[in-house]
Amino acid sequence: MGAALEEAALGLEAGEVPIGAVAVADGEIVARSHWRASDGLLAHPELVALQQANRRAVTLVTTLEPCLLCMAAAMFQFAERVVYALESPTDGGTRIGDVWDPAAGSVAPYRFSAVEPRVRAEESALLVREFLERFPGSPFARWAATLV
Repeated sequence: MGAALEEAALGLEAGEVPIGAVAVADGEIVARSHWRASDGLLAHPELVALQQANRRAVTLVTTLEPCLLCMAAAMFQFAERVVYALESPTDGGTRIGDVWDPAAGSVAPYRFSAVEPRVRAEESALLVREFLERFPGSPFARWAATLV
């Protein structure tokens, strides 16, 4: 989570919502990303890290609960585990694994072995609070405020 928090801090310094993600395989960070709205609204750090991991079985570590899109991507990318810091009450998607029930015999996305919530959540919350103080006019400020 330390590396994901470092990525989030890089985003904050660039005036972005401080969300960072890393993909870990065999104990090594193989991909990292932070939020860059200029890359497009679908360039979520989790998606970018999963794409950079290039089909490796990874643990996805992120400072914010992945949205439904990112959780589905983690399932299809064969993530073994998802670890996150802050919960996202408006769009968190980690419960998809609880309700995903493909028909018997169908080809279905891999299920990860674990979702670990609230790892170093307060540190992530501090970065979001700093973002709100420094960039109150950001178009993402209203949403970011729901995180803390």
